[in-house]
Amino acid sequence: MQNFEQCLFPDLEKDQYQVLWVQRQDKINPDTGQTRLELNFVIPNVELSTRKRLQPFYAPADLNRVAYT
Repeated sequence: MQNFEQCLFPDLEKDQYQVLWVQRQDKINPDTGQTRLELNFVIPNVELSTRKRLQPFYAPADLNRVAYT
């Protein structure tokens, strides 16, 4: 999660953005039969110190950048 946040917010301090992380383990991996870890996130589109709009992720442009962090 820390690496992901650093990738999305490289020039921002932790007090300039907010991320809500939700951990889920209710899905079963069909290959192993084990539950799998899934992390979901929500990022408000506001930079907290200025209250200006912030869009840290735009899927068509950024998906390759964060896919393996």
